[in-house]
Amino acid sequence: MKGSTNRLPARGPRGAHCRRALLGTVLAALGAACGGGAPTATALEPATDLEHAGHALYQGAGACSACHGADGGGTMLGPALAGRAARWDVDRLAAYLADPAAYAAKHPEVQHQRMPQPATTEPEELSALAAWTLRLMQG
Repeated sequence: MKGSTNRLPARGPRGAHCRRALLGTVLAALGAACGGGAPTATALEPATDLEHAGHALYQGAGACSACHGADGGGTMLGPALAGRAARWDVDRLAAYLADPAAYAAKHPEVQHQRMPQPATTEPEELSALAAWTLRLMQG
């Protein structure tokens, strides 16, 4: 078929946006196939405004539920979070989420597996995401 190509979107601002959208779609599909997927009700409910904001990020833009599951129970792509809260507080977990590999390199006690950075780098959003994730880790 003349004129058709099987290329990724072009480089540049528009291409980068398209590639991010494509990556998000692929992650969502993989998460759904492995037991994560679309947001569902969790056994835990956010108790604070910070946890509410973190819950929204965990289920949405942060894409955490694609690997760790909607309730943090884990999938084939990521481990369960429950029972992992012992060494963490919101500030330490937010620092880890900001750059997991760099944090683990400085803190050998952290059992680090390859994990992508969340879509956000805003400190307030990382703290919110950490607050909700810590709640799941305590569950």
